[in-house]
Amino acid sequence: FPVTIDGVKGASMIPLSAVIERDGKSFVMVVNGDKSKRVDVTTGIRSGEMVEVTGLATDAKVISQGQDALVDGSKIRISTKKDG
Repeated sequence: FPVTIDGVKGASMIPLSAVIERDGKSFVMVVNGDKSKRVDVTTGIRSGEMVEVTGLATDAKVISQGQDALVDGSKIRISTKKDG
């Protein structure tokens, strides 16, 4: 699956669209080599299209497009916003 990532270096705000909620739990999919990895998060303050999260490494590369079709360990191919 082609995916787009947003870096979360030193910040705890990520795009709200990156957060997946299932069965009362919030999580995001992050890049782990050439695979996706599920990381459970706790959401906090929302500001427009961004949301504060805890439980995420500060250098995590959060998948912000295509994440709904992924499961933990899905093989991914990263495309940047320029690639389309």
